[in-house]
Order: sequence, then structure tokens, then C-alpha cells
Amino acid sequence: MQQKCLATSGWMLLLVAYVAMLCAQITRNSFSVFYPAIIDSFAWSRADTASIFSINMLVYGLMAPWAGGLVDRVGPRRVLLVGTAALLLSVLLSARAQNLVQFYLAFGGAGAVGVALIGYPVSATVLMRCFTHHRGLVFGIFISAGSASFLFTPVIHVLISTLGWRMSFLVLAVVIGATLPALILCLIRPGRADVGSGPHTALNRPARTHSDARIRRGSALSQPRFWLFLSVYFIFFGLVQNFFVVHHVTLFEEIGLSSERAASMVGIWGVAAVVGTIIAFSSDRWGRVRMFMAGSGMVTLSLLLLLGVALQWFHWVQLTFLYCVFSGVGMGMCPPSLGAAFADTFQGRHFGMLNGVMIMGFGFGGFVGPWVGGLIFDVTGSYGLVLAVSLLLTALTTILVWVQSRLATAG
Repeated sequence: MQQKCLATSGWMLLLVAYVAMLCAQITRNSFSVFYPAIIDSFAWSRADTASIFSINMLVYGLMAPWAGGLVDRVGPRRVLLVGTAALLLSVLLSARAQNLVQFYLAFGGAGAVGVALIGYPVSATVLMRCFTHHRGLVFGIFISAGSASFLFTPVIHVLISTLGWRMSFLVLAVVIGATLPALILCLIRPGRADVGSGPHTALNRPARTHSDARIRRGSALSQPRFWLFLSVYFIFFGLVQNFFVVHHVTLFEEIGLSSERAASMVGIWGVAAVVGTIIAFSSDRWGRVRMFMAGSGMVTLSLLLLLGVALQWFHWVQLTFLYCVFSGVGMGMCPPSLGAAFADTFQGRHFGMLNGVMIMGFGFGGFVGPWVGGLIFDVTGSYGLVLAVSLLLTALTTILVWVQSRLATAG
């Protein structure tokens, strides 16, 4: 029996997924500007304050497989509504938090549940099932919401400077509550979707290859390529990317930028990341692996520039602008390319669960990276060592993706 997609059209589903992802990522990624304000307010160490974000990523990682599987059973409409409620509760409670435990429960716990239920684990699962054609384009548009969230960093910085960080959390709650629930209720129908159920799949379904059949017959967990994908999610997207999500503003301030200019630099990074995701739209044509390796190469170059500035090899603080351009474009290119490659490889009725495992790896990396980065700064008084390690890990993930592509060719 032909099953239907869950919106008035596949593109309406993409619209809802984009807005939901944007709300989730603005809430989480804006922590970089809340971070110094909370440090100033409570006089906590950087490691202790970064642990708020780390707890969020740990809970998010644990939630992801369950969230991806939940949408298979009850449908995205209910999941998105529950997730929206959890995110609103998180922001409201964070505005009232007085100690680390309360932040852990509010931002770390409820916030992670909300992001998991309205963000990548749920929306990516549904989109990959409703679109089996032009996945690079669809996934690029969807992932660009995460990049676009950084465009709001300067805005939230102005709110914090003007209203304080507590009132800024409340403003976030008003914006989310006024937009997301109505969009979900109006455009998402009750029910669930399966692979190839969308209006953009029936006539354009990719041919089933021998490699695809072998993966369907066996367990994905037994495939070396699965573990290579998971390693990249843990190392590159988890450890490296989330370190910068938390520490970008304070890192720029340590280099010598004012807080206003540091927040503006994060906004520039967001613009560049959006450009990177637009470039990644063409991974359908030019190849997922080529696109990822080009992006990771740009990130490597950007980290060399930033490390040189941090260690005073270069005395031009203006190089931080070039870092933001190269790093943003590179980071924007990588997630859509790798996400589409994973969907190409492991599509099937268990994709929601498998995709959730990838996000678990991302979450666990996000738990470790920001906290360890803050701890290293507390001990050494510098971000130089963290930047050097990030550079090496980025090079390692490039190698892992190349090895994964060789295994695919051999298979």
C-alpha cells in the first residue's frame, strides 16, 4: 500500500524541519555568548561553566537513537510538539537557574531532550525517507539551519548586553513559542512515513546495488564503514566542532578582540557556513567524499591560521576574519555531505535508529570536547594546545573518510 508523506508536500515538511532545526540550534549554539556572561555572573571556572553544555550534549547523545526510533512509531508531529514543549521549559528554567545543578537540569537535561526531539535525529530521519532523490540538495538546505543559527549570535549578544542573560533566555522562549507550535500543527499531518513515501521519491529512486543489498541482509553494526562514519561523527562533529561552539567568543577575546567584535566574528563564521552548505548542495553531482574532503581541508587551513595567531606566530589579529571564512565554509560543507553519504549507504527501515547512533557519537564527542577544552585553558592559560589537537583530529577525520570511500569502492 502506498504510504504518504507527512505534510501537504515534501517541501512543506522541509520547511517545518528547517524552522525546527533553526530554533533548536539557536538555543544550543547561542551558549557561546551566554558562556562568558554566566562566568562573569557566578565566577565559575571555564571547565565548570562549559560542563553545562557538555551535559546537554551527553543527554542529547543518549536521546538520539531513541528519538530517531520514536518517530518511526508515533510520527513526527507528536514528537516535534513534545520536543518544542521541552525546549521551551529548558529556556524558561535556564533564565531562573542559580547554580550548576539547576543549569544541568534545565539547559543540560530538558534542553537536550528538546533539541533531540525537534532537531537532527527526528527531522533528518523523516526527510531522508521522504526524499530519496536530490538528497544532497535537501540535506544541505536542512543542515544550513544549523549554520544559519550562528547569524543570530551578534543579536543575542546585543540582547545580553542590553537586557542581561536571564531576560535574553526569556526572549528566546517567546520567539520559539510564537512560531514553532503553530507551524507544526498547520503543516504536519498525523501519521508516519517510510522510505520512498514522499512525492519526490517514486519516480527517482536510486537503483539498488549489490552493496546496498548486502548491507540490508546483514547488520549495519557489522560493517566497518558504519564504525568509520561513527568515528568521524565523534571526532570531527563532536569533539572539534562543539569545542568551538562553546569557546569561540572567549577564544577570540583571548586573542585580543572585544566582546562585541568576537560575537560579530561568530556571525561572520555563520554566514560562511551557510555558503558552505549551499556549496554542499552539489554533492549529488560532484560526490559526497570529494565535498567532505574539500571542506575538511579548508577547516585544516583555518586552524593553522588561528593557531598561528593564538601562539603569536602571526601578529595580525585580522587573520581571524580569514579563519572565520575558511572554517565556516569548510564546516558548512562537511555535515550535509557526510549525512547524505550515510543515508545513501544505510537507508532502510532501521535508518532512524542507525542515524540516532551517529548522533550519539556526535553527542558523546560534544560532551568531552568543550569541557576538556575549558579544563586545558584553566590549567595552561591558553587555547594553543586545544587548537593544535583540533588541527590533528581534523586531519585524522579526513583520512577516515577517505578510507571509508575506499571500502565502498572495494565493496
